[in-house]
Amino acid sequence: MRNFIETRMYDIFDDFRESLACYNCYCELKNLRFNSNNIPDYSKPILQQFYLLRYFPAYLVEYYDIYNTIRDEKFISTPYDVLSIGAGCGLDYFGLNYALQGEGLSVSDYVYYTGIDQIDWGYRDTLDNTDCHFINRDINELSCLDADYNIIIFPKSIGEFTKAGFTRLEKIFRVSDFRTDRLVLISSLRELNANTDVNRLTSIATILEEIHGFKCLDDKKAYTHYRENAGLRTYFSDFIYPDEILSYIKSLSFRCPVRMGNGGVSCENECLAMNRSPILRTSHIKYQILKLQR
Repeated sequence: MRNFIETRMYDIFDDFRESLACYNCYCELKNLRFNSNNIPDYSKPILQQFYLLRYFPAYLVEYYDIYNTIRDEKFISTPYDVLSIGAGCGLDYFGLNYALQGEGLSVSDYVYYTGIDQIDWGYRDTLDNTDCHFINRDINELSCLDADYNIIIFPKSIGEFTKAGFTRLEKIFRVSDFRTDRLVLISSLRELNANTDVNRLTSIATILEEIHGFKCLDDKKAYTHYRENAGLRTYFSDFIYPDEILSYIKSLSFRCPVRMGNGGVSCENECLAMNRSPILRTSHIKYQILKLQR
């Protein structure tokens, strides 16, 4: 995993610097924010790259942790048939890959994966799995889910639906045909809106209970988090964040052409926000796993 993270991060970093060279100022980067329920415009490649430079290593080990937990609980067996709603570049798929690799298994042999996202994200990789597919579409354009999924995951995405969009998603779950008798719901929670995310996954689980005859075996309001605010390497020995990229990301506002041409003075006070550090510590890991059976 360590080599994978480092290689992918430098690929993204090189592309990011090329993208920045086309900008006369870096104001666009300030749009990668999540306060006040802001959702960045991920259709812009530079914001995809900036997002991944901040979060790729941390989110990868979080999904790795999630899938290790699922493996340990042995509630469902392989093959895993995964639906990832809001899949982005497929970070959750990469995490599943390394959880399986730890036991000498491969996604090619044990995973059917469907990642759906209305944005065409770069840096996706099927990892030579012919049963891995990415669909660029708004899931709310579907009339129903009609498949044998035994894992449905929302990777930092369940809270990004508008109120109307989530109501539509609930309707899709009501009318869908779930043919498996054991299903795992997963939500990786956003740092600033964890309660909203928990409430929404609770709503999905309740629909599966009331409409489709499942029983949730877990506390629908509980979620996993690390109480110790330790470096991610404390728990994940393969975690790495390259020092060169870290230094660059934490000093972006000082590299802005406008600032450099203005004697080092920023044109706007909020520019320092773009220097926010990538996630390097365990306190940001928050996720729900709900097991349902009928």
